[in-house]
Amino acid sequence: MKYDVATNFDEELINYIKEIDSNHEIVSLYGKLKYDCVGGGRPADMLNEINMDYLESYNRKCNDLGIEFNYLLNPLCLGGKDVNSKEHFEIIHLIEELKSRGITAVTVNSPYLCEIIKEQFPNIKVTIGIYAGINSLMKVKQWVALGADGLTLVHDINRNFKLLEHILEYLKGKGVFIRLIANNGCLHQCPFEINHGATISHVSVKNKTSEYYVDYSLINCYYRRIKYISNLISSDWIRPEDIHVYEEVCEKVGNKNLVIKLVERTKTTDYLKNVIKAYLSRQYEGNLNDLLNWPNQLQTPSNPNGFLNGISDGDINLKIISKYFASFNIPVPYIDNNKLDGFINHFIMNYNCNDKLCWNGEDVDILDEKSNYCKYCYNWAKKVVVIPDENKYQDWIKNNEELMQGMVTSEIFKGMK
Repeated sequence: MKYDVATNFDEELINYIKEIDSNHEIVSLYGKLKYDCVGGGRPADMLNEINMDYLESYNRKCNDLGIEFNYLLNPLCLGGKDVNSKEHFEIIHLIEELKSRGITAVTVNSPYLCEIIKEQFPNIKVTIGIYAGINSLMKVKQWVALGADGLTLVHDINRNFKLLEHILEYLKGKGVFIRLIANNGCLHQCPFEINHGATISHVSVKNKTSEYYVDYSLINCYYRRIKYISNLISSDWIRPEDIHVYEEVCEKVGNKNLVIKLVERTKTTDYLKNVIKAYLSRQYEGNLNDLLNWPNQLQTPSNPNGFLNGISDGDINLKIISKYFASFNIPVPYIDNNKLDGFINHFIMNYNCNDKLCWNGEDVDILDEKSNYCKYCYNWAKKVVVIPDENKYQDWIKNNEELMQGMVTSEIFKGMK
């Protein structure tokens, strides 16, 4: 299998890859500057500060190992910068500088940026990101026509093997690879996904919004994953032990142009090394959540200075914002990875998630043979998920419910003015 791995720009990560990846399965690292004129898919205050000179050096070290570096130009929303003359050419100049620094691959979500790069910078490889929402064979066809070299598919397709086969079959011989994200841990068919990506687009660049960013989408995501443990299992992750299933699909179709993407570039080097080791060895003993994208092991916790300024200016309610910071101290449940063997077989045999509702244990609808509810992930959750500390678990849920109430009533933004 081939892997595309997040980087936090620690050189120790490159050294670790050199040491552990004897089969050269890691083909790409990805990341970006803390700030540029385009923005990206993570809040800037959670990223390490590096400059262009460091980026150039880091790219060279990657290339020395035969690893491509992919620079992210991947916000969901460009805010119209691409169609404003002054800002348009700022983007062009950024790409020119990236090229001059040896960058040969980028990720975008904008069709316009894709076409600009393929026209003006034909030697730069363009990968399309997750925010493009590539969820069908028709979207694959349209992005290929726009010139894309690689396509990141939506999380749902991780378990929709029939559609995955069709996409691989269509792309056979076209020189376009597909990418599946293995360990993001997002809610299955998340209602916050588009709003989250759009908001982050604007807090990933320097502006008033990025001074203090209350991540409404993320706290709702965490709440639903913690309160309803079935969501931990229905989330479309790929276990290290199940990588062989995707290789078998590629073998069956005769198209091995598939890459597994591993997150998370806001995390510590120890976290990234743990993820890399698990997927290269195709096994992990312990809590599957160790490999998924939770707020533990952040390399750069959200900078509180902006929030402090907001409090002193009378823009933020101190009591409620304290609940916001407490919401990131999550009592992460234990998912016994060893007990998940065989879980994926249901999806290989009969993927019907688009026709069903995931039962969370509280839905009041009648569960009978005519019901649209599916209990598959719920039943697995009861077998493999353990809550280590029930009191902390319930306290966290209560805190988050009070926080979310403070947000929907707008109390969080009613300071001491």
